[in-house]
Amino acid sequence: MNTVETSADPACSTPSVEEEILIRNLLISHDPDGRDLDSDLLLQAVKNVLHFATSSETKLDTAERSYNSQIEEVGSQKFIGDVVDKILRELFYKHHHGEDLQTRTMNLLDLLRNFRWNEKMVFILAGLAFSYGEFWLVIRLCHQNPLAGSISVLKQFPSDLKLFKPRLKALSCLIGKMMELTEHVVKFDSLPISEVKMDPELVETTKHHMYLAVYWVARSAIKGSSHIADLRAVKPKRVHVGISKFKDKVVILYISKPELLTPEDLLFLLHQMYNNPHISKLEGSYEIIYIPILTSTSWSDSEEQNYDLVSNFLPWYLIRKPQRLSSAAMTFIKQEWNYEEEPISVVIDNKGSVINLNAIDTMKIWGSEAYPFSASREEELWKFEKSTFLLMFNGIDPLLTDRSKVDYDAHKMILIQIREGRNVCIYGGDNVRWIREFQAKIEETILSKALQLEIVYVGKRTLTSLVRNILLAETQYQPSNIPISVTNIQFFWTRLDSIRRSILRQRNKANVDHILQDVSWLLEIDESATGWAMLGDGTSRDTLRLRGKEVMECLDMFPKWQGNVSKWGLVGAIRMALEPPSTPTPCGHSETIPFDESLLGKNLFCNQCKRPMKGFVTYE
Repeated sequence: MNTVETSADPACSTPSVEEEILIRNLLISHDPDGRDLDSDLLLQAVKNVLHFATSSETKLDTAERSYNSQIEEVGSQKFIGDVVDKILRELFYKHHHGEDLQTRTMNLLDLLRNFRWNEKMVFILAGLAFSYGEFWLVIRLCHQNPLAGSISVLKQFPSDLKLFKPRLKALSCLIGKMMELTEHVVKFDSLPISEVKMDPELVETTKHHMYLAVYWVARSAIKGSSHIADLRAVKPKRVHVGISKFKDKVVILYISKPELLTPEDLLFLLHQMYNNPHISKLEGSYEIIYIPILTSTSWSDSEEQNYDLVSNFLPWYLIRKPQRLSSAAMTFIKQEWNYEEEPISVVIDNKGSVINLNAIDTMKIWGSEAYPFSASREEELWKFEKSTFLLMFNGIDPLLTDRSKVDYDAHKMILIQIREGRNVCIYGGDNVRWIREFQAKIEETILSKALQLEIVYVGKRTLTSLVRNILLAETQYQPSNIPISVTNIQFFWTRLDSIRRSILRQRNKANVDHILQDVSWLLEIDESATGWAMLGDGTSRDTLRLRGKEVMECLDMFPKWQGNVSKWGLVGAIRMALEPPSTPTPCGHSETIPFDESLLGKNLFCNQCKRPMKGFVTYE
């Protein structure tokens, strides 16, 4: 018997609690009956369908013809066709029955309970490929074959796919990843594991990954099928309205190049404006009109495509025939409203007066809560902001098509901890070694002594593959961390940019210098440091910002400051250890700050001598 020695990354060996529950449910619905199916042959048939659906080739080579003849022999077993039919019913005919995605996924896998894991995946892909291939076959032939044209009409397929290219491209990428994952599982299932001595823990870990892979392929197939079904329902709608539509309403003119914002920025803006608890109270009070401005005298093909996409899918109004926008109008926008190719949102009140030359950051920070989006409303909102941590995370909500409960609960947990004034530590960077060292020291020091601290990894502004891998390891290996999704990390950094720009526009009208310092530090250190951490009391103005080496020094000094936590608080105790008083006696310095209820009972420290300050209340 052969022996294979392997080593596994511990970060990938321990499934999370949610994954353990999911795996247990998957195993309950798994009861193979021993029937034999040639997964390789069926998978090859699926690959052929998907290949010709996404390419312009129309001829089979000799090898593919040979594969197809073998598949026909295997496919003579009636049960294969019956299973695919049942999968199609699960994928498409239950699309509008209102069941949630999790329930539909488990029902689909329960339907395939009598098959091996790799066979489940191949069958699911076969069902999706059948519908996807049929769609493309009809679409390609509908303009040259009367039968295909009639079928296209009966199935209500769109006659022009130009507007759906981004969606179809995303669907094609998803199916490609599903195929890649399925091929790996099929290969793993064919390995002679029983004949080779392997590390049992490694085999068990690999099987856990396989179970999860089957689950995600099933879940992705359901999502993919819903997109195919939606292509029949989504029809381009362009309704012409007159200027009277906007009478007595606040109007936001969103002005940009046809490319709009980056996908992350646009997604966040839409989320803030339309997924906000205040939106129901303001329904019909304001409208957004998109005005694309060209950078040249004529539209390019890419600009035309972007505009067509926007005009059919954004919940905004658009000006008719923007290509004909007069040069005088564009000159006015550039000179009077200071448009310089970066997107702006000009706000006009219900009386026709311009009340904000650029409310885009206000919209991103507070969403519809900032109504009527005037400059004075922005100034007013800043007067209520005290805590950097609360401002950074408030308003960031999981924006997933299926709204993952795990991610939603994690976000809710962060806000609850912050509002309760608990200690919060956010950290970032993409240096894996530093991240691991930081996590180990946190576990050895603060968390081992049961000191309360909520930890959140926020990565980097640029979402590199390193950040994604670290984030994946966080959710699997760091139970002490509050998990945060990739989407929310992108929203976090987008929000920081908007916060800084908005504060700088206030020009000292609001007493939020501490927030500006924190946000600016985060944005600047993200570009330079390999790792960093920011700690603070959730509701306090006081934060502690530390670079890579300083973080480790702080944790190394844990025995020195841990005894002062109950007296000065976590941040105060660390600061007293890192920055001891510079003078032997108090400096006598005093500072007057606006009243803030959240500061009552909190420890404040002198900026000069670093000693705790006594608090007094004065009345004007």
